[in-house]
This record gives sequence, structure tokens and C-alpha cells, in this order.
Amino acid sequence: MSVYGFNEELWVRLLEAHWNSGERDVETILRGLRKFGVEEGEIIDLGCGIGRLSIRLALRGYRVLGIDLSPLCVMRAKSLARHYGVENRTKFIVGDYYNLEKHVKEQKKFHAALNFQTVSWKGKETAEKLAKLYLTLSRFMESGGLLIIQEVCRELLVKAMLEAPTILRWFKEYNGLLYLNKWSYNPKTSTLASVKRIYEESNRHYRLVAEIRRESYLPSILEYRSVLESSGWEVINVNPSVKVNMENFGDYSENPWLLYSFTLTARKR
Repeated sequence: MSVYGFNEELWVRLLEAHWNSGERDVETILRGLRKFGVEEGEIIDLGCGIGRLSIRLALRGYRVLGIDLSPLCVMRAKSLARHYGVENRTKFIVGDYYNLEKHVKEQKKFHAALNFQTVSWKGKETAEKLAKLYLTLSRFMESGGLLIIQEVCRELLVKAMLEAPTILRWFKEYNGLLYLNKWSYNPKTSTLASVKRIYEESNRHYRLVAEIRRESYLPSILEYRSVLESSGWEVINVNPSVKVNMENFGDYSENPWLLYSFTLTARKR
């Protein structure tokens, strides 16, 4: 099975390499939950991966349902939940969250939902899919339930490019994998093309194990707001995910997409 162009085994290895970054993201989530009164309850994590966020939230006392397309990711998430002692506060299922009604019982109600860095925009078609998803999701939410989204957008990419020009070309070593990434941005079409090359260390040499080329549309924050408001959600807070400058750019080399991401909180009307 391919996930974002990666084979499953390689994708899980990369998610494991990013495991520690979940602590920072969960602190962002917790600030939003507490600010708007969700101190406990049920959370659904759309595109949960190996449970990077779900497990940490369960450790804070929440009950979390994670859904992901990759069976291997879900298997690893269950294993990690057992390792951290939260298997009774988490449930992980294989499925496409765009078909949420097939995987969640109608009577199930959530106090909050997460959609973190899992959407690849292709223009109008994606906006329509998201509108349908968020409309369906609202049926499974408690009154006043929260949706917290973290995604990339064009405004913050342009800002980050001005303040940290090296953002479009970077590399990182993760547990024997060398990950090289090069982006190019087209401001006329608001598209971001990327070339990812991954090398594996073997006998002090690196061999190429994957090359993934992708192109995606970068929406504006206004486009996200429009999709949500058309789907029965009220946008109540929007912030850049991080404040970046050349001095702290290196702090985000593990999660470079944070440099042009926003975190948005919406409430079910």
C-alpha cells in the first residue's frame, strides 16, 4: 500500500522519526481545548498515523478514536498505546475519514476533532470534499464541539520564505534514513511542487530507497474559513503554528512545514 507516495513500511519509519514532535503539537492542541472549555471527553483524530497525537492526549486523560488509511500505521498505533498504557483510552481503526459515516456509529458524539497535516489540496475538488467531510463530522459532535485544524497556507509560506529563505531546501537524518526535500512555489497558481529523496545508510554508504514527486495547491486561510462556514462551523481562532525567524529556524528542522502552517479552531454551530 502507498501512503502519500511512500510504501507503508517507509512511511511508518518516518512517522516514528517524527514521534517526539508530537509533544509540541499536543501542547498547542491542549491550549485550544482548555481555552474553549474542553477539559475532558471524547476526541476523534482524523488521519492519526501511528498515534503521535492520540496517545499523548490519552495520557492527559482524554478518550481518543484515531482513524487512518494505513493498516500498518494503525497496527503500530495500537502497539504504542499498549506501550504507554493507554490502550483502554484509545481506539484505532483503519478507514478513510472522508467516509466517516462508515466507521463511526451515529450515536457517537465527540467533544473535539483533530485534522492535523493530512490534507493535500487539489483545488475546488478538495474544497468540496472537505465541506462534505466537515458537514458529516458535525453530526458526530457534541453541541459546541471543537474542530482543530493544522495545515499549510499560502500566506504563511510567502512570509516564511522572506524570513527564512532556506525553508525551500532542507535535509534531515532520521534513524539511518537521510531525508532530502526540495520545494518550489508558483505564486501565479499557488502550487507547491516537492521532490523528496530518501536514502538509507548501509555500510557507511547511502542508497536511494524512494523518490517522491508531488504537486499540491496551497489554499489561503480564507478558503479554509469559507469551507468550514459553509459546513456549519464557526471559526473562533486562527494563529500561525509557530513564530519563525532566522534565529529559531533550526528549531523546526524536524517539522519544517510548521513554518508555513496555521492552527485554526472552529466550533460546531
